[in-house]
Amino acid sequence: MADNLTTGIGTILFVSATLPATLTEAGFTAVTTWVEVGEITEIPEYGGSSEVVTHTPLKTGVQEKFHGPSNAGSLQIPMAYDPSDAGQIILKAAKADKKQRAFKIEYPKVDTAADEPRKDYFVGKVFGVTRSATTNGVVSGTVTVGLDMEPIEVLET
Repeated sequence: MADNLTTGIGTILFVSATLPATLTEAGFTAVTTWVEVGEITEIPEYGGSSEVVTHTPLKTGVQEKFHGPSNAGSLQIPMAYDPSDAGQIILKAAKADKKQRAFKIEYPKVDTAADEPRKDYFVGKVFGVTRSATTNGVVSGTVTVGLDMEPIEVLET
């Protein structure tokens, strides 16, 4: 196993109602009002993709592919429901007011590697806050965040 691999344990999601002045690393790091979202159980795969646009010339019959519109993607974040958690309260308010929020994901530091992505920043909107309950688990739910930009990876040196 490579020395620079780590588990996801220690990963933290933060949200802020304060948007950065610029959508750059400097703009996001200047935000001081980050609030941790508690009881997150997973940060699913996220990031953007492009729609595939195709064209097939009659002369060759070979389909060509081009990058079409980009979509920054979305996150469906599972968590245990905690009505007193400050971060979860901000997410519910974001769904209600339909305004953008700033997000930060901090990954655990790997002691043996430098210059690795340790934080991601992005802005997005909350499109869903759901709850569920089972007989063998805690009351949980999912928050759906639509990203309005490709995440910015910040390296830790």
